[in-house]
Amino acid sequence: MMFQINRRAKTFRGLLKFTQTFPTGASNVSADVYSSQIMFVTGYVTLKYGLYGSAGYTFISKNLPDNLVYNFAFGYPLLPQKYPPFQLNLYLELNGQHVFEVDKNLLFLSPGLQFITSSRLLFETSVQIPIADDRNIFNYTYSFGIRWLAF
Repeated sequence: MMFQINRRAKTFRGLLKFTQTFPTGASNVSADVYSSQIMFVTGYVTLKYGLYGSAGYTFISKNLPDNLVYNFAFGYPLLPQKYPPFQLNLYLELNGQHVFEVDKNLLFLSPGLQFITSSRLLFETSVQIPIADDRNIFNYTYSFGIRWLAF
């Protein structure tokens, strides 16, 4: 299910997605766990900023606790928007998770950069900084990603 509302220089989109994860690899190295997730994702994008949000529920096998995941983001373009795209965007995200069975929360603040080099290639980098960690098991996490669109 998806919806999209377009206006001049802005758009509002949303979708409902389902994700299924299967265990791979040796069971002595990785957890032998299946998970299913249903999530609502939405975004409001203008030429001056973008607002994004998602909320979902994850069902996990092996009697592990299910959890609620939620993400909110603000994006700001650092370069003027043009076509074909060549953009540098600054993002500030909140990424959270609530584990029901143990009633624990995890919340990260994630500043990041996104560099769009063309309509098919982009690079992203971010640092996740724990704000609330009821389990006291996380430190910061750095990530870097590349997305290439095949079509």
